[in-house]
Amino acid sequence: MSEFASVPRLSALPLLLALVLVAAACGPKASGAADMDGTWPTTPGDYDEVHERWTRHAQLNDYGTLLLDVYATFKAPPWRAAHAEYMAEQQGMSNAARTAYLAQEREISESEPYEVQLLVATNDRRENDLQKNQRASWRVVLVDAQGNELAPLSINRDRRPREVIRAEYPQLSDFAEAYVVTFPRDHALLGADASHFALRIGNARGSVEMLWTR
Repeated sequence: MSEFASVPRLSALPLLLALVLVAAACGPKASGAADMDGTWPTTPGDYDEVHERWTRHAQLNDYGTLLLDVYATFKAPPWRAAHAEYMAEQQGMSNAARTAYLAQEREISESEPYEVQLLVATNDRRENDLQKNQRASWRVVLVDAQGNELAPLSINRDRRPREVIRAEYPQLSDFAEAYVVTFPRDHALLGADASHFALRIGNARGSVEMLWTR
């Protein structure tokens, strides 16, 4: 049976427990401290460790039915450096190609829009339509430490082969769709004084918020 299959409604004490779990799932989710300085690391870190540090997970439940399951990876400079090093190793790049690739990724991290990789699964597959942007079933925004919302510049499906995506984003399930989301640099999310920011996804049935903190 699919993990998104509905289950019978609960009653009494089990119902109370279910409501507690729903509230927990909808609250901000943080998973370990992140390097919020926004600087390019001197030495790229281990990709698995850095990827976990910059990836958040949240679920939206409704009386035992999982409506939304999402992983979000914020492509901060430490992540881009570790990812570039990992890809260079996997592809067997020469030293010159590796150096050029890391330099290219560093330039992107310093000048291009913020970028987030999303892995999204929904109970109703028709709702997994983030590529429709403003017409999508879900509203997606970044929220800075002052509460300012940053609307996406673009949301596009990652149309690479699934196994290629999974090699970089191992949380990709058989139920999920992968998206690349870009946001403007209107507000500084990273920097010496940065404390936290969040990604919020919601619709009429509720929302989830994933939090990155120092």
